[in-house]
Amino acid sequence: MGAKLYADTATKRLVVTQVPDGNDMIDLNVQVDVWSDLIEDWEGDVDLRKHTFPLVAIGGQTISAGKLGTTYVLLSPWQITPYEANHDLNIDGNLFTESALTSLVLPTVGTYIVLVNRNLSTLVEVVETGGTGLTPEESQALIDIAAAQALIQVDIAEINSNVATQLSLLTGIEERDIAEHITNPESGKLEIVNDTAQRRWVADAWEDLDKTVEYKGSGLEVIGEITEIAY
Repeated sequence: MGAKLYADTATKRLVVTQVPDGNDMIDLNVQVDVWSDLIEDWEGDVDLRKHTFPLVAIGGQTISAGKLGTTYVLLSPWQITPYEANHDLNIDGNLFTESALTSLVLPTVGTYIVLVNRNLSTLVEVVETGGTGLTPEESQALIDIAAAQALIQVDIAEINSNVATQLSLLTGIEERDIAEHITNPESGKLEIVNDTAQRRWVADAWEDLDKTVEYKGSGLEVIGEITEIAY
């Protein structure tokens, strides 16, 4: 579990466990306390790895004006649950929710006051010398690019958590045998057919991680052992 928070996959909440200091403050560094610590949690916990990682990161690329700062997107419906006490919650770094309609930090359960202070880093870290920097128009253009990249990364994460991730588990199926079409039998099985190579594979499939809802054509989440059967 992270030093200052942990991921509750049942409620889709990042729960802050850090106790306020003597000045009634809690400092969260997005890169260290959120991103890095959660990666360590996911790597070390087999149960967590059954769930989609709740964050995506964009930026970090070197561009003509310097280095594009890193921005983190908290995937829907994840939110932060603050510590249950009166305090200032200082969030250092670029962290945003996937949906503009979703608040990053939830209210406390008890009657406490939490003041959330956001310290956003610069979009571009200038490394060149002798330049005049970015104009407001150029800075806004980079912001628009970063926002577009965030949407693309979120879409990719969603795909990876569904069909793309599952198809990557089809070990033994060589690239030349990539299926030409996927059928959807009423039996709840995933059937992959390659007419050209005259090969066919079948696997049990479910639309939920708990394997209670059989696959019927959408929302593929889990597949069982892949078996090649006679064409």
